Amino acid sequence: SPSHMPDELLKYAGQSSAINVNLIEKPKKDESPETLKRIFNIISKRYSIDFNLYKPSTVFRCIDRRMRINQMQDPDVYLEYIKENTEEEEHLYNSLLIGVTRFFRDEEAYNVIKNKVIPEIVSRKLDNSTIRVWVTGCSTGEEPYSLAILFKEYMDIVQRNINVKIFATDVDNNAIEYASAGVYSDSISNDVSLELLNRYFIKKNDVFQITKSIREMVIFSFHNVISNPPFLKIDLLSCRNLLIYFQPQLQTRILSTFQFALDTNAYLFLGISETTGELESYFSTVDAKWKIFKRKESKKRPLIDDATVISTGMKVNKPKINDYFTRKVRNNWEMDDIYTKLIEECLPPSVVVDENGELVQVFGDTDKFLKVPKGRAYYDIQKMVPGELSTALGTAINKVKKDKAAVTYNNIKVRLGEDNIGISLIVRPFLTRKNGSLVLVTFEEKKSSSLIGDYAGNYDTVSKLQERIADLEQELRYTKENLQTSIEAIDTSNEEIQSANEELLVSNEELHSTNEELQSVNEELIEVNTQYQYKIQELADLNNDMTNFLNSTTIGTIFLDSNMCVRKFTPAITKEVNLIESDIGRPISHISYSLKCEDLTKEAREVTSSLTPIEREVQSTNGKWYLLKYAPYCTNENIIRGVVISLVDITARKAAEDNLRKSKDRYEKLVDLSPFAILIVKDNLIIFSNNEGLNLFQVKSIEQLIGKPIKRYLDIDESQLMHKQKEYLKAQDNNGIPME
Repeated sequence: SPSHMPDELLKYAGQSSAINVNLIEKPKKDESPETLKRIFNIISKRYSIDFNLYKPSTVFRCIDRRMRINQMQDPDVYLEYIKENTEEEEHLYNSLLIGVTRFFRDEEAYNVIKNKVIPEIVSRKLDNSTIRVWVTGCSTGEEPYSLAILFKEYMDIVQRNINVKIFATDVDNNAIEYASAGVYSDSISNDVSLELLNRYFIKKNDVFQITKSIREMVIFSFHNVISNPPFLKIDLLSCRNLLIYFQPQLQTRILSTFQFALDTNAYLFLGISETTGELESYFSTVDAKWKIFKRKESKKRPLIDDATVISTGMKVNKPKINDYFTRKVRNNWEMDDIYTKLIEECLPPSVVVDENGELVQVFGDTDKFLKVPKGRAYYDIQKMVPGELSTALGTAINKVKKDKAAVTYNNIKVRLGEDNIGISLIVRPFLTRKNGSLVLVTFEEKKSSSLIGDYAGNYDTVSKLQERIADLEQELRYTKENLQTSIEAIDTSNEEIQSANEELLVSNEELHSTNEELQSVNEELIEVNTQYQYKIQELADLNNDMTNFLNSTTIGTIFLDSNMCVRKFTPAITKEVNLIESDIGRPISHISYSLKCEDLTKEAREVTSSLTPIEREVQSTNGKWYLLKYAPYCTNENIIRGVVISLVDITARKAAEDNLRKSKDRYEKLVDLSPFAILIVKDNLIIFSNNEGLNLFQVKSIEQLIGKPIKRYLDIDESQLMHKQKEYLKAQDNNGIPME
């Protein structure tokens, strides 16, 4: 609750740091970083990120912060807490991934990129080529989008047709998913100008979204720059404020990867606190203040220098016998098992050594037999015993390892202080359940020659020395052979690794090429799909036009396929042919119709075979007359795919023709009865003369008729003619036949 917040905040702020960062480099007695390393291993196992390669101060600071948040002072307690709480494990992982970024971070640096780097890159490219940009550690995407906007701005100015592809990578999948959406809070208005906001962002409520044209320029992907192979032929590589979290060896390894990925004269954009370091000779400086470099025209630096360098760039060194880790391991031997064995054997002063002769445990008072050598401390038992015992002890340990049987040397003369004493040296195999094969060495001050074990005898210094020398020579020979075999195996492995790495690089490049081709094919498919959408819309419009035309036309039409089945028909045909919508697909012979003396199927087949249209007048059973026409159905490829039957109603025309025929008969009768027959129809006048053959005059008005030509045929004055016209117009019947 709010009332308890001040106390909790004071409690958090008052905590002291739970971790001493110097423990890793300078461990003190009873202080070990093993717990913290186990925390690293838990994170590495789940997320495949090895934070041992990061700078200890940065990593331990994050762990200390999480411990203080959870109010824990003991790293062991926090380790158990992580094991039981996966949510805390995720919080710690996200805390270790320091994702600090924003749009156009360090504005002056981006001005150099805008005014100097981008124009140089574009000027070297041809039209329709591709500019490849790689942004490592992209976090939530502000940096790759900033570069995309700068490239877009310059392309619009110079009007160049160049494809820009920006690979934005990170190890944080959550950040990549966030960046891919391209949605940011309105706080970005502090970093992005109003002009760019209006041009390349879409305002939605209280957030801004990157426009599609910019998002399509950027490809977000998971990529571990430490272990994954790099992108190739890069024109601009941006890695800002990422190297500062790595140890120097790893920085060199990553910069070597960058140099390998960059094309000749390509640019490297680092953070203000970063530099090219040991690879300075491979780059020239473009801007020293803002850490912009250009790759020189030199041979690419190999990614792996020798077989002892793993993919992370760290050398694998075998722990030395006196280092802290080895002592720690020795101290972790299961002591209960050893104590039990010693009690059973009731041994005098003795020591336990491992198969390499390294001291593991001491029992009893062995001060007179063991002495720490001067200078660098060694834990080799042969260097700690007196010289007289060293050869005998080495020979005995060798025999025990070879024969798996106890060895006893009696009466070894040793000078201890002012006294010369005889020592019986007993060496036997010492097996434990967990620690494997050890060796127990016992020192006895006695002159008894009683045998202990399977092999015993008085120690002859000369003969044993010769035997020891022979053993060492044989061991040296075996060691040389094994070393040679190991060297050859390492060389072979190195060649295989180099070959595999080259194959991976080639495969990676092929995959990128394939991806680019797929992108191109996808764009073509989108374009084709858009064209198809237009075609579909056009076909839909044409289909609508055709449907409306067929529904509105008064001409009855049936479309038949090559099997004489109905494909389509107009509503006007249903007056005489009994068709309904469900009859589509049925043979025309199954359909009844009201046309007299007509066989539609027979005539249609004849047209199909002869390819000659047929046209005739037919009458229906209800007395109507139709013009029936059969025509082949021809495609654009001039292929006959059926027959078109059309039916045009000509009843009115037939009636008019019949009336015209009747009128003609009556006209002929009138002509036969009188020498002159004058027919005036509205403004037209027709004169028939029976004496001199048929003479026909048609004029537009009666005034044109009054004149000398007319007086040759009619002896009548103008006023009488006008009067006759008026009387005729009043007396004409419906058929236009004059009564006089």
